[in-house]
Amino acid sequence: MPSYTRAHKEFAETYHTPHHEVVRWQSADGLTIEGVLITPIECKKGSPAPLIVQVHGGPKGRVTRSLRNYYMSPLWASEGYAVLLPNFRGSEGYGNSFVTANFRDIGGGDFADIMAGVDYCIAKGVADAEHLGIMGGSYGGFMTNWAIGHTNRFRAAISMFGIFNLQTDYSNSDFPHWDKDYLGGWYWEDPDIYRKLSPGSYIEHINTPTLILHGDDDNNTFISNSKEMYQALRHRGVTTQFVHYPREGHGVREPNHKLDEMRRCLAWMDRHLLAHGKEPSAYRLNDRVGSADGTKETLYTLWEIEFTLHFRDRDANRPALCFPLTHVRMEPSADGETLTPIGVPLKAMGGVLLLEGENLQFTIEPNAKTGELSFGCVAILRLPKAGGTYSVRIADFAPVIVDIPRFSDEEGEGV
Repeated sequence: MPSYTRAHKEFAETYHTPHHEVVRWQSADGLTIEGVLITPIECKKGSPAPLIVQVHGGPKGRVTRSLRNYYMSPLWASEGYAVLLPNFRGSEGYGNSFVTANFRDIGGGDFADIMAGVDYCIAKGVADAEHLGIMGGSYGGFMTNWAIGHTNRFRAAISMFGIFNLQTDYSNSDFPHWDKDYLGGWYWEDPDIYRKLSPGSYIEHINTPTLILHGDDDNNTFISNSKEMYQALRHRGVTTQFVHYPREGHGVREPNHKLDEMRRCLAWMDRHLLAHGKEPSAYRLNDRVGSADGTKETLYTLWEIEFTLHFRDRDANRPALCFPLTHVRMEPSADGETLTPIGVPLKAMGGVLLLEGENLQFTIEPNAKTGELSFGCVAILRLPKAGGTYSVRIADFAPVIVDIPRFSDEEGEGV
């Protein structure tokens, strides 16, 4: 009789974990494809859930039946989503012929494998065909970009440090042999295949709301891929956001960045995938704080705007800069009230207090040698429960567009 090791017994007994199942389906050409299907913790039989397809990188990577991966799949299941992680052709662990089956065919057979997996989940009664999303990083980002250029079945997409233009990818990557290995030549030797297999060649077909995430210091899949995609989507009027993380390479690693990435991804799918009357499952900008007796939850949310301004002037006698908080405002895109700061956080008595006032301002002295003024500031605003899209304006600088989700509680406003 085989013996098994039971690791993390306390974890299994303390937390509810979603059901992980290894599943298999037939692709369009009859090839058997394997993957992992995760169903929501509160999944009811016969009640299809919104499905998120999470595409692994590589493509010579693979998914396993485990709780840990880059996309934090169990968390999605805890939020009411079903998750499909396919090991499409090109994945490792299934033999050499399988792993090389996408040579000169990226976006071909592997894309068909993934879509067949989506159809399998729908036929199984797990996935809602009208609420499909796709996301992925690296090659998973390539496949996300490719998918939304070849089908409108996905209602929302998240492209994470992915390839948009194969010639751009080769020209800026520390791993340029990747393109040659999969395409069979350099771009000057076979420019047609670089064009044909680049997601950017199909930009006119993309209509899916797309969140784009990338690290500033990514030397594997260079950030210019995401910049090109964002620029094109904006000019075509496709709903999109582009978030780039300082100091991050090929994937987000810093804890605060990782937390921000997860919240943004959940908020994006909630907003665009759970439309038509279903409220988002949570307010994403910050954490919940429950009432003291635990019988009823009330949401209080601190939302911070942190900004840095730099000034340089040759005038050695430049005076100090006075920056009043009235220079910060949030203007709604539709009818509504312009929001202004109500105060700033102040550390005192072992905690953080809200310092309120109508005439609060920061005074900054210039550097005696460089004449440079540099400072950071955190402003606290009271957010309306209805949420909405706002333009953040700081003095006369260009605005920054932010989306504020609707509060999920029944009463009160956030701060």
